[in-house]
Amino acid sequence: MHTEDRLLGGRVLLRQPRLGLRAGLDAVLLAAGIPARPGQVVLEAGCGSGAGFLCLATRVPGLRILAVERDPVLAALAIANAAANGIAAEVITGDIRDPALIRRLPACDHAFANPPFWPAGTAPPEPAGQK
Repeated sequence: MHTEDRLLGGRVLLRQPRLGLRAGLDAVLLAAGIPARPGQVVLEAGCGSGAGFLCLATRVPGLRILAVERDPVLAALAIANAAANGIAAEVITGDIRDPALIRRLPACDHAFANPPFWPAGTAPPEPAGQK
């Protein structure tokens, strides 16, 4: 089950899981701090449903967006969200820690990640199928 949320004053449509890790204002602020310019290559590691790269690409049209997400359900959502927002993005299902995947990536002008932050031992369990 998913929710449909809006970011950037409604300019970005974001479908994301109702349960589990969800994007919010942190992704908007992170994307706002990246000094990307049209034509540059930007990588988001662990993109989830795509909130970060969607906000960045909406703010700076003409970027080449690469995104990596290890969860196939979230990667599929990121692909669908990019299409729904008219954003060209290459979303790769894989683990950014995989050396073979890293070797396949082109040089990037900017890279960012927005991992969940939990004090040690306090992270909630991921819903079944979201690991």
